[in-house]
Amino acid sequence: DKLIISGDEKKFILEYNKVINEADVFPLHIVRVVCQSAGLIHKRKNKFLVPRKHYSLLADEKAGELFHVLFHSYFRKFNIGYSDRLPELDCIQHTIAYSIYRLGEIADSYRSVKELSSKILLPAVLTEVRGGISKYVKVEWILRSRFFEPLKDFGLVECKYKQFKGYSSVDAIRKTELFDRFIRCEW
Repeated sequence: DKLIISGDEKKFILEYNKVINEADVFPLHIVRVVCQSAGLIHKRKNKFLVPRKHYSLLADEKAGELFHVLFHSYFRKFNIGYSDRLPELDCIQHTIAYSIYRLGEIADSYRSVKELSSKILLPAVLTEVRGGISKYVKVEWILRSRFFEPLKDFGLVECKYKQFKGYSSVDAIRKTELFDRFIRCEW
């Protein structure tokens, strides 16, 4: 009940599940997997526990450090392709730092996802992505799922959505003030 999910999603989960398990609430499952990959939790005797070395991150004044650990774990340790059924394409995750850097340079105002595809991916990565997908899959779909939606969930970008036959998807994005405070590139 404490998890914030839409009324429709909650209704769907309850309609098809008499007993609700973690896998039935996919956003909760992803949080658990990311926390485990960050080493923030481990399972002992059917309970998830926080290791002693990470107790300090539970304090309110350590929220920024916890945010950093979760962000780093999500984009560097967790397989970002796990949450969709699109082709694997590891090249996107391996060059994610460049994509985030480029986004920071060009997304002060709303930019279309289609336009950003060629501007935030390295040319070789864009070529590899195009070669690794079928003609029925678009590069923008992969970036929406693996890059823009997670950045929105972290509060680093704002999204404009378009509606298509009862389905909505990210159409344009811009970085938030938090993006500029959180993301720093040092040479």
